[in-house]
Amino acid sequence: MKKWSSLLVVVLSLFLCHISLAEEAAPAEAPAAQEPEKSWTIGAEMDLVSRYVWKGFSYSSGASLQPYLFAEWKNLGAYFWGNLILNNEFNQGQFSEIDYGVYYSFDLGPVNIAPSFNYYTYPSDHISANTGTIIVNLALPVGPISLISETIVDVIEFRGATMERFGIQYEKEIHPNVSLKTSSVFGIANGKFNLNYGFSDAGTAFDSNETSFEISWNAWKGLTLTPHVHMAIFFPENLRDDLADNPNVWGGLRVGYAY
Repeated sequence: MKKWSSLLVVVLSLFLCHISLAEEAAPAEAPAAQEPEKSWTIGAEMDLVSRYVWKGFSYSSGASLQPYLFAEWKNLGAYFWGNLILNNEFNQGQFSEIDYGVYYSFDLGPVNIAPSFNYYTYPSDHISANTGTIIVNLALPVGPISLISETIVDVIEFRGATMERFGIQYEKEIHPNVSLKTSSVFGIANGKFNLNYGFSDAGTAFDSNETSFEISWNAWKGLTLTPHVHMAIFFPENLRDDLADNPNVWGGLRVGYAY
């Protein structure tokens, strides 16, 4: 028995020694390869809104459904956007507007610059003329907020119609999957813009203030749900008289997925 015990001790000792030597001789594991940074992003959104509003001006009396498709390569992107009228209006169940555009984003020092070209078509409206704009957005972070501006210039049908918007924006992650964004911007437009986009002969004017608030929830991977609400107030008396709603309040629920 003692003989077998001694033999067992020897075998165990040799086995443990073999394991120790094997561990010392084993090559170190190579670090896990990092996933390459994605160059392409493709996504889609569907926004159910109480009415179609652009830059504070209403373009429908009630609810609309707004699909949005985009594809981005690095900082360059292209998009398709539409407005489907759900409300009981003359073009109910039709696309009152379909837009196409390209955009780019880059940083110049601390300032983010995002120019875009946007082409607007009106398939169910035989009166409105198709047109296009160049829009340049600027954002400068200052502490917890960003100073923002937006320059809109029509370059086709209503060439020279211009609006300048400027204000502040605040974004904060309030949970690992939930973030909020709020902004307040003022708008100045020339007479050609107010006439052709606001349908008012208000001339060049300090037009409006628009305040927005939204909460975005990343529900699953690239899927986000974003309820949002907005209010626009117009200042010039003749512009207020020509608009049906002042203040103009609207909101919606946007569902998006990006891959």
